[in-house]
Amino acid sequence: MSIYVVPVGHLKEYTQGQERIAVPAEGKTVREILEALGIPSEVVAAVLIRDILVPKDHVPQDGDEVKLLSVLGGG
Repeated sequence: MSIYVVPVGHLKEYTQGQERIAVPAEGKTVREILEALGIPSEVVAAVLIRDILVPKDHVPQDGDEVKLLSVLGGG
């Protein structure tokens, strides 16, 4: 059983360009999943599951698609 992580924008740099990554659904929080994938939590501005904003301490369920939105920069 898996959840699917979908990095958006420059977050794909942390996943070698992969657009959708299957991760075992083992009761881990989004923050723990980010750490396991090597994505710094502080560069993720928002986490969406079923288009609903969830906190990084949320535990995704089997089959969930976890969309990661990056922090915007500029000036």
